[in-house]
Formats: sequence, structure tokens, C-alpha cells
Amino acid sequence: MADENSETISAQDLFFYAPIGAVFTAKDMLPTLLNTLASRGKSQVDNLENVLNNSYVLARSMGQMRVNQAQEEGRKQADKVREAAEGGLKLVQDMSKQAQSVAQTAAQTATVTAQTAAKSAQAAASTVIPGAAKAPDAPTANISSQSREPAKSSAAPVDLAIPNYDTLSAVNVSDRLGGLGPDELEAIRGYEASHKSRKTVIGKIDSLLDS
Repeated sequence: MADENSETISAQDLFFYAPIGAVFTAKDMLPTLLNTLASRGKSQVDNLENVLNNSYVLARSMGQMRVNQAQEEGRKQADKVREAAEGGLKLVQDMSKQAQSVAQTAAQTATVTAQTAAKSAQAAASTVIPGAAKAPDAPTANISSQSREPAKSSAAPVDLAIPNYDTLSAVNVSDRLGGLGPDELEAIRGYEASHKSRKTVIGKIDSLLDS
């Protein structure tokens, strides 16, 4: 009987006193419980903040990596453009040098050709009219020579100031030219140029007329 009463009291204590004990127990344990909850909540917030910070750092690192890659690609493209421009400039410079070389060669060839043609023309003129190719650096001689050109004629030997002209040698004719006047010398020069065309006689006459 005593055991049954003990069990009955225990059941009554459980249903009656247990809530009262729980209230006082909760009151005693409330600060500890609140601290535990606050600590756990703070830990969760810290963990979430760490996750967010790590995500931000990762995103920023990836963004910087993208920026660096874009900058590197931009530099590579700029280098390619610069190399192409430098290659084009070098090609233009080479073409310009080649053009200048060709132009200089053409100018030199034209100069040599002109000089050769002038010498050929001068030689031809000397062959056709002996004494016509006198030194070009004597303007007076050229002027007097040009003034004497119309005086060339086929005058008869009887009209010349030197008798028996056709029978005389060039040396004999030259020796007799000294005492003649300009008109007589012009007549003899014209006759000589159109007949025997002896350079010794014509040169002597030109020398006398120039002096």
C-alpha cells in the first residue's frame, strides 16, 4: 500500500508541481538560455557575413581577372596594329627609295645620252663644215663666225684677192692672207669652204677676222 501511495504522490507531483518547478527553472535558466540563443544567432550572422564577404572577394577577383584579360587582349591588338603600320611605312619608304634610285638612273642616262648626241652632232657639223665646231667658250668668235656664214659663196678664182688661188697650196695661201682686208678674207673663206675646205686656210682666216 505504501508503494502505491508513493507512486500516486509522484504522479500528482508530476502534474502539479512539475509546471511550477519548470517556471522557476526557466526563470533561473533564462539568462543562460538567452545568452546561448544570442551567441548562436551571432554565430550564424557572422557565418553569413563571412560567406557574403568571400563571395564579394571572389566576384571582385574574377572581375579584376576579366579586366586584366581584356587589357591584355587590347594591348595585343594594339601591338598588331602598330606592327602592321610600321610594316606599311617601311614598305612605302622602300618604294620611295627605289623610285628615287630609278629617277636618278634615268636622269643620268638622259644626261649621258644628251651629251653623246651633242658630241655626235658637233662631230657631224665639223665633218660637213670644217671649222664650224670651234670652241663654244669664245662668244666673240661665235658671233663673228655666224656673221661670216652668209659670206660663203662659189666666187670665181678671178674675183679673189689672191691670184691663181686654186694652184696654191694651203701653206702658200695662208702666207698671203695677212695683208688682206675683212671683205677679201670673207670672200676667200666662202670660196674655200665650198671647194677644197682646207682647215688650215679656214682656221687662218677665222683667226685674222677674230683679231
